[in-house]
Amino acid sequence: MLTVENTTYYHTPGHGIENLCFTVYEQDCLVLLGANGSGKSTVLSLLAGLLTPQSGKILYEGNPVKPGEIGIVFQHPDDQFITTSVMDEVIFGLENLQVPREEMTARAYQALDEVGMRWAIERHPMTLSGGEKQRVALAAVLAMRPKILLLDEVTAMLDSHARSDFYTLLKTLKKRYTIVMTTHIVEEYLFANRVCYLQNHRIVFDGDLPTFAAHYPTYAMPFIIEFQRTCHLPICIQTYEECVEQIWPSL
Repeated sequence: MLTVENTTYYHTPGHGIENLCFTVYEQDCLVLLGANGSGKSTVLSLLAGLLTPQSGKILYEGNPVKPGEIGIVFQHPDDQFITTSVMDEVIFGLENLQVPREEMTARAYQALDEVGMRWAIERHPMTLSGGEKQRVALAAVLAMRPKILLLDEVTAMLDSHARSDFYTLLKTLKKRYTIVMTTHIVEEYLFANRVCYLQNHRIVFDGDLPTFAAHYPTYAMPFIIEFQRTCHLPICIQTYEECVEQIWPSL
C-alpha cells in the first residue's frame, strides 16, 4: 500500500533517519516506537509529505503520494488551526483539494459527526478544551478522506478523561482506516497489530507486540506495572511477554 524505499532524511548531522525501508499495509494499525529523538516524528512527516527525502522514495500503490491521500494529526492541535471557526477549519483542507462547495459542507458535517463535534461548528477552535481541539483537528483530516491516517502522539497533552474518550474514537477509526501512530503511552500499544522500533536512525524491529516484548525486554519491562494497573492483570505476572499474552487474544 505505502512503501518506504531506502529513505534518508537528516535535519542536522546525527538527527534524522537513514536508509529507512518498510511497507504499510491496508488496515494496518502500526505503532512507531523509539526513544525521544529517534526519528519517529520525522518518519511521519516524511510519510505525510511535509518533508522531502534526501534520498530514497515513498510511494503509495506504486506512485508518488498525492495531496489528500495521507492525513496527519499532531500532538499540539493549536499548530494546525488557522481559521476562526470550527466549520472553516474543517473546510480549509477541502478548499485546497478543490472539492466542490456543496460537497465540502456535506463532508465537513460527516467528519464532525464522526468525532462528535458538530455542536461546535460556530465556535472558535481556540476556545475549546484540549480533547475537543484534538477532535476538530482529526475531523479536518477525516473530511479529506485520506487513505492512511497518521497520529503523532495525539493524546500526549490530554487529561485522562479526554484520553479515554479519544481511545473510544480510535477503536472505531482502526476498523475503517489504515493507521500509523507514534506514542509513549502504554495503553496505546495495544491498539496496534504491528510494531516498528526505531534505534540509531533505523528500524531495527518490525513485527507484532508479543515478539517485540521478547526481543526487547529491557525496553518493555518498565511498563509491566502500568499494564497491570490499566488492564487489571494478576499481580503474579512477572514479564511484559506475559502481560501481552494475557491481553493479545482479546484484541
